[in-house]
Amino acid sequence: MAMLVGLAGGVAWLLRGDNAGDADPRVSYPSPYRNVRPGVAYVGQHRCAECHPAETAALRQHPMGNSIGRVADYPAIERYDANNPFQAFGFEYAIHKSGASVSHIERKLTAQGEVVFEHKVEVQFAVGSGHSNRGYLIQREGFLFASAISWFPQKQRWGLSPGYEKSPQHPHFERVIDKDCLFCHVDRVEPLPHRSHQFKEPVQLQPIGCERCHGPGGIHVEDPTADSIVNPKRLAPALRDAVCEQCHALAEVDVSPLGRDLLEYRPGLPWHLFHASFMLAPEARAVNPFGDRVEQMRASACYEKSDGAFTCISCHDPHRVPSADEKVGFYRDRCLACHGVGRTPCSLPLAQRGKEDDCAGCHMPRNPTDFAHISLTEHRVQRPGQPRPRPEPSSGPLVHLHQHLLKPGEGQRELSIALIHLASQGRYPETVHGAASFLETYVKKQAGDLDALDALAISHLLRQMPEAALSGFDAVLSKDADRDHTLINAAVAASQLGRDNQAIDYAERAARLNPYSSKHQLTVGSLRMKAGQWPEAVDAARRAIAVNPASVDARRILFLAQLRQGNRDAAKQAWQTLAAFDPPDKEELRRLLD
Repeated sequence: MAMLVGLAGGVAWLLRGDNAGDADPRVSYPSPYRNVRPGVAYVGQHRCAECHPAETAALRQHPMGNSIGRVADYPAIERYDANNPFQAFGFEYAIHKSGASVSHIERKLTAQGEVVFEHKVEVQFAVGSGHSNRGYLIQREGFLFASAISWFPQKQRWGLSPGYEKSPQHPHFERVIDKDCLFCHVDRVEPLPHRSHQFKEPVQLQPIGCERCHGPGGIHVEDPTADSIVNPKRLAPALRDAVCEQCHALAEVDVSPLGRDLLEYRPGLPWHLFHASFMLAPEARAVNPFGDRVEQMRASACYEKSDGAFTCISCHDPHRVPSADEKVGFYRDRCLACHGVGRTPCSLPLAQRGKEDDCAGCHMPRNPTDFAHISLTEHRVQRPGQPRPRPEPSSGPLVHLHQHLLKPGEGQRELSIALIHLASQGRYPETVHGAASFLETYVKKQAGDLDALDALAISHLLRQMPEAALSGFDAVLSKDADRDHTLINAAVAASQLGRDNQAIDYAERAARLNPYSSKHQLTVGSLRMKAGQWPEAVDAARRAIAVNPASVDARRILFLAQLRQGNRDAAKQAWQTLAAFDPPDKEELRRLLD
């Protein structure tokens, strides 16, 4: 009974309607700036430098101006003798530099130190200025993947990339990087049509430039009047904050509103009309209930009492970062701009503040995060020893970052999709019923909304309704046949219905669209095994292992398929490698060789 009551409550807070499908904000939103309109061209940083050399030169020294670059050309901050190699989850990780080329290596070793496998990949792009950490990208025919290895300058050491250190089942060298991942690290990104995770070759990734905050300069270079380019300082508070929020609001789940894409966003427009950012509710957070820096700033007295005047650029200069010697004085001056006029700037006597009189160091200390080796500055600007009250509990596990800007009933489509996304990861499964109930009503009015149809079909799969799920996936694929994740889900649904040949067809299509996904190849192998197609299962397992040699599931399929087709010598060889991974069913598998 308690579970039913909980579900009923979940339905109540979801079913509030939606107004999806509004006109393109680039056309309809009232703005004095001409460059927010679609069709205005981006001109590139080099054109900005022609008239603004000082600003562009300063930006090249700023973290935003160093957000990404080719490894061969990027400023080197790494030490290749620091914690190299290192061990994690039974694997050894190493970084090798040869001239301008850098490779990352993952090895599996036996207890005796023998190498089970070695997987070496060249990293082409370095991501991040290196303030908190520096990650690396692997490029394969227009597909981009994150490396499992990162450099952590705060600790001066190599380690597993953020998020990887929490689980031995991390994605190794095949975490997919899509346009949403790249958006905050590159000036512009050009995915192939209908492919969010495959990019036009040669892949060109340039760091953040002037147009990310000021908007496209196509009009401005010909007509440099005040209304041809955005000046964030002159924007209304919510629009000014949106310029920073497009990259600095770190959401748990992002969902694009119907008909919109984050790549369409222009400074000077509301960010939430292009991208719905959902944060975990305060009570669901492991470390800091106030979440990321945007949420923390909003919880500060500085923000709450400023009537919109206080913002990111009240403290930060978007064109330059103060040097280490300037830092304390630079931020003290920013504090005193508000607190030093006709007031006592600090309640502590100067003698008790320390010789640096560091306002930010006292009121904005660095705090631990959910990720190893990384700490971030607290942005609540609180008095030491007097923490602000915890945020009020929320009515659900997710909170829309811009809930205060939404009209009653807005955002339910995006929230429902976000909840189903979490549930597909095994998180908050109790919300699926309410989310699906809303979407079932919604898609009757918006049958062309492929993301909503896809999410609803996933909810059917989660609730053991494969017939309804497959019908939904087919409806999506009839309008966009290149959604490889939808094809994989369709394969799962078809398999549950006993339609093995249909399931194999879906999975093979997905594997052809993205041959660098071991999970796609693994799905093919599993389905071939189920159908008793042993040679085809062996081939699929080998393709999966070529992409990800650490895949225990692929090695299990390889062993079993070779055994079933009577190739005992090959099966014994596969077993030797599989046994080194110490799978949970190791003894049961070993007995199959007896």
